[in-house]
Amino acid sequence: MKYTITIRNKTYPIEVTRKKMKYARLKVFYTGEIKLSVPNDTSDSWIREFIETKHDWIAEQLSNLPDVEHTESRIDNGSKLRVLGNDLTVVIHPAKRKQIVFDDSFLHIYTPETDAAHIERQIDNWWKKASKECYQELLNKLYLIVKPYGVAKPTITVKKMKTLWGSCSRRTWNVNINYYLFKASKPCIESVILHELTHFIHPNHDKAFYDFMTLYMPDWKTREKELDYKLIEHR
Repeated sequence: MKYTITIRNKTYPIEVTRKKMKYARLKVFYTGEIKLSVPNDTSDSWIREFIETKHDWIAEQLSNLPDVEHTESRIDNGSKLRVLGNDLTVVIHPAKRKQIVFDDSFLHIYTPETDAAHIERQIDNWWKKASKECYQELLNKLYLIVKPYGVAKPTITVKKMKTLWGSCSRRTWNVNINYYLFKASKPCIESVILHELTHFIHPNHDKAFYDFMTLYMPDWKTREKELDYKLIEHR
């Protein structure tokens, strides 16, 4: 069964998945993808009606989607780039040696380059390195929570992912964190990393999983909402 919704004369497909769950969950991703998860016994008619009731909400989420592909927009003096929850003003400094530093207000780019594409490549290389260092630092800190449960420290990989903030593999013992999550505040990043570490103890999103999250990070729901409504992914 194919489901769609028409907003401002444009038709959007909606991916519907039936799962073992109690309640429906609708999400609009930063890519413009719309996904709806529903309990296994949900009828097609209920799904269609539910989608219609969410028409205005979906339209609002689509209209508010931010531009997360910073490498696709021109980086100039005065342009904005979000890093660790702060909207930073870009300042480009002519320099012999490449370096990027930032504070709560400014992203200072020191570069011998004058071509915009080369400067954006410099930013991208810095972003990959800086984000991984940040994620690794937070993983080292949060690993102390799961270590007493016999969990070996996983490796960490930074990946560009369309619909996930993080994922993990119990086969390769690896945690993948989204490249774009470096835009979020550290508390939000911590909630994603703890989420993935918890999966090494509780593989499924069951009561035990969420009880563990609540025990060690009582405000994880608040942190997730900040991601949902202030950054990239919208529910």
